[in-house]
Amino acid sequence: LRAAFPVASVAAGFRTFARRYPCLLVLCVPILLIDIVVTAASQSYADSLGAALSAGDVATGLRYLGFALPLSLAFLVLQFAFSALVAAHVIDQIEHQGGTKTLRQTFAMPGALLGLGVLLMLAAVGGVVMVLVGAIVFFHWFQFAPAALADRRAGVVDALQASRRFAKERRTFGFTALVLFVALGIYI
Repeated sequence: LRAAFPVASVAAGFRTFARRYPCLLVLCVPILLIDIVVTAASQSYADSLGAALSAGDVATGLRYLGFALPLSLAFLVLQFAFSALVAAHVIDQIEHQGGTKTLRQTFAMPGALLGLGVLLMLAAVGGVVMVLVGAIVFFHWFQFAPAALADRRAGVVDALQASRRFAKERRTFGFTALVLFVALGIYI
């Protein structure tokens, strides 16, 4: 019966959640409101830029990025800070049988919550940057492997080693940048 009526299923799930974790609903409301504000602000700013943004004007795109990126990073900081409050509530429910000791202690240190949010945001952004840089380095090293394999190398591992040696010895950074820009232009 619930599969036929998804709204009833969602309502039943919401009632169960509200009965078991009522405080989490209160803690999640600020994050939802902040998310709505960030999304609405970004969308209204993009709408105000209008045709210039959709036409691909670089300066307008950078202006939008200058507005949307800090706003999104601030939202990420607040989301990480609020997730600490949610974790404190769960700890109270599990270890303190419904008390509020951990949650009260967590609310008492807003500076530490925001600092933790900033630290986790920097870790998330740093992880993404390291993944991208690592991908570019591996691409630079191994982009010549098909040519090395076609040059009658012994196998795949030998071709990868030859490609890395070639990239290091010949300093092919310009060629790698050209290939990456062409690929970026094709996929965007």
